[in-house]
Amino acid sequence: MMHNLTRLLADWWNKFKQGSSALSILEDDIVVFVVGPTGSGKSWFIKEATRADSLVKSSRDYHPFTKKVQAIRCELTDEAKIDLRKEGIKSIVFVDTPSFLTACDDIDAQKEVRTWVEQIERRPRCVGVIYMHRIETDPVIEPIQNHLRELTAIPPLGNSHSSVRLHIVISHDTASGNVSEVKIKKHGSSLGTQMDTLIESESRWKPSMHHVHFHGEPEVAWRAVERLLTTGGGTNRGVAGLGRSQEEPEGQCRGLQGGVEQ
Repeated sequence: MMHNLTRLLADWWNKFKQGSSALSILEDDIVVFVVGPTGSGKSWFIKEATRADSLVKSSRDYHPFTKKVQAIRCELTDEAKIDLRKEGIKSIVFVDTPSFLTACDDIDAQKEVRTWVEQIERRPRCVGVIYMHRIETDPVIEPIQNHLRELTAIPPLGNSHSSVRLHIVISHDTASGNVSEVKIKKHGSSLGTQMDTLIESESRWKPSMHHVHFHGEPEVAWRAVERLLTTGGGTNRGVAGLGRSQEEPEGQCRGLQGGVEQ
């Protein structure tokens, strides 16, 4: 009797967790995957970005869970950059992902993200990626390419023939201790080198790097999202939408082309 009750409660809890992470994607949504190593500030970044004056949360409260995919939709307010409204961008869905590279045996991040993607019934307008990196960590130890390789192994993300916009954000939690200027410059330079490598060898990714470190400020987080979404003044167009076919109109996802931030 007790065994059956325990099993019933366990099944109920699993269904509750799965349901709590589910979010219906709309055709006009811009989906922003936030990826990076464990402790890089993914959940922190999303939490603060959703507090910016340019956004208002329109879905349930956001409760980070390191082993599951969590998603939250935000609507743009009148404070949002006019360029975004001109592009017809109305809502952004932030997707908080588990780390693809972790020492925890009970986390299969690729499987979790794959399951989440497969549950999407409607294709969003566009998909972009924010890559978080903690400045204290040497990028050589956990290269960007390793995480992106895991991400592109997930269909239909890996099946798209168009390039995907990637914006690199460096997080720095000053409460955890000071980091020497030498280390900051060294790690920042290493990230820049990895970004250059992506530009030269990975036609899929169109990377850029945020010039301001994220210390927990909502407006800095939002500015990084703006840089991911806004055009750089050129004529290049688009990341592929999630599974969007090549027959759909060019420019449907314009505003997410790559480039080094000036």
